[in-house]
Amino acid sequence: EIGHLTLLKNVDLSSNLLTGSIPNAIFNLYLIEDLNLAHNSLIGEIPKEIGDLTKLSNLQIESNFFNGTIPSEIFLLRGLDRLLRLGGNLLTGNIPSDIGNLTLLRDIDFSANLFTGSIPSEIGSLPQLKKLRLESNNFRGTVPYEIFMLNSLEYQLSLGGNLLTGSIPSNIGNLTLLEELRLGANSFTGRIPSEIGYLTQLTSIYLYNTSVADTIPSEIGLLTNLAHLDLHDNLLTGKIPTEIEYLQRRPRFINFRQNQLTGSIPSYLELISCNPGNPNSLYTIYWNASLESRACE
Repeated sequence: EIGHLTLLKNVDLSSNLLTGSIPNAIFNLYLIEDLNLAHNSLIGEIPKEIGDLTKLSNLQIESNFFNGTIPSEIFLLRGLDRLLRLGGNLLTGNIPSDIGNLTLLRDIDFSANLFTGSIPSEIGSLPQLKKLRLESNNFRGTVPYEIFMLNSLEYQLSLGGNLLTGSIPSNIGNLTLLEELRLGANSFTGRIPSEIGYLTQLTSIYLYNTSVADTIPSEIGLLTNLAHLDLHDNLLTGKIPTEIEYLQRRPRFINFRQNQLTGSIPSYLELISCNPGNPNSLYTIYWNASLESRACE
């Protein structure tokens, strides 16, 4: 029985066909540092006894069928310094402010659950955090100012598919290491802040199906690493900024559909969309019907 292997430090049972609940014997492994039960069909609530595993640095139980709330004992595991992945389950309730205790964490994934309430500002006190995924839940309210002060964020900030409101603050410009920004399918208002131009490591922006308005900031042209730019289904107006031409070496997906843009399509982008056989044939470009376009020759 696994509970007798008390010297175990790593347990990886991911991507099997495991069913039932987490066996109590797991919680006898007091030296365990890495517990990975992801991508199975485990059910039930996450046992509070998980708090007995005080050596844990990595906890991955995503993509199962766990329900109920996150036990408060998880937020006492101050040794968690790598991954806390609970995404793709049926978890409910709020994310407590105690998440601020886990100051060593580098990766949080609470995506695709049934969480409600607001995003706790205490996440902004996790100075080592490099990746934050909270998408596809039912979070409400504004995004805490503190989230955009996390200049450690590097790989991904994903808050899409929630019920978030308010404007995107100018201090988003602090996220200068960030590679992927996903804020789509919320109810943001206001304009896209020009400070987004400071995020020069960005390869992807997904800011679709919100209510951001005004013009596309010309500073997007500073994001020369950008490969995906999705701004469809918003209230954007005015012309596509000429500075977007600076992106021509990298973009592979651009979507401006369902906005109120006017003027003409920049010639170099139109050329790409007219020539599917050219070396840039991987491009996918969607335009607004109101934009003027020359017929492809």
